[in-house]
Amino acid sequence: MRRLLALSAALLLPSFAPASAGASEGTQEGQTSPSLLDKPVKDFKLRDLMKDAESWISLSDYKDKKAVVLIFTSYNCDASLDYENRILKLLRDFAGQDVAFLGVRSSADDDAAGMRKYAESKGFGIPFLEDTKNVLAAALDVLVTPTFYVIDKQGVLRYRGAYDESLKEARAQKTFVQDALRAVLAGKEVAVKTTRTIGCHMPRVDPGK
Repeated sequence: MRRLLALSAALLLPSFAPASAGASEGTQEGQTSPSLLDKPVKDFKLRDLMKDAESWISLSDYKDKKAVVLIFTSYNCDASLDYENRILKLLRDFAGQDVAFLGVRSSADDDAAGMRKYAESKGFGIPFLEDTKNVLAAALDVLVTPTFYVIDKQGVLRYRGAYDESLKEARAQKTFVQDALRAVLAGKEVAVKTTRTIGCHMPRVDPGK
């Protein structure tokens, strides 16, 4: 598996800041264009790789939901694996709260069959989108796995970034994604709209393929 760059003990609890802040040493870090935040996300149509028969999903399919969460992850990224339990907790905590969760496979290190096997083995129980040409990843400036996006009922991007502030679950004290979701569900402004992502660089698919 692709390994994260080694982190010293002092860096296991990095200081997270808005996307304009500098990257932490020893990590792969990404940030999104500020122009994407608080703007409508362009509708997309991608195949659900969890289905045997061909099945397609669009963002507009969830216009009746109060929120949509996109989870860009990779089964070949150790950082993504570190967040398995936290993703499952997120799904449990917001079950029945009119939130749609969509996993996304965009990393060239993964394939559809492997992602489906991985998702089934972990019991995520959500659709996983096959972003074969990196169309969605490119539109949302995804550079790192895992990265989380929270979209409101109007299809507006309200949060982009990390789940929390530490790869080590026991050290994490922040709840970025949960806080953003609670605000969106309550019709309130999201206080922290973007955070630095820490994880694995996400290789894009060769455009010639």
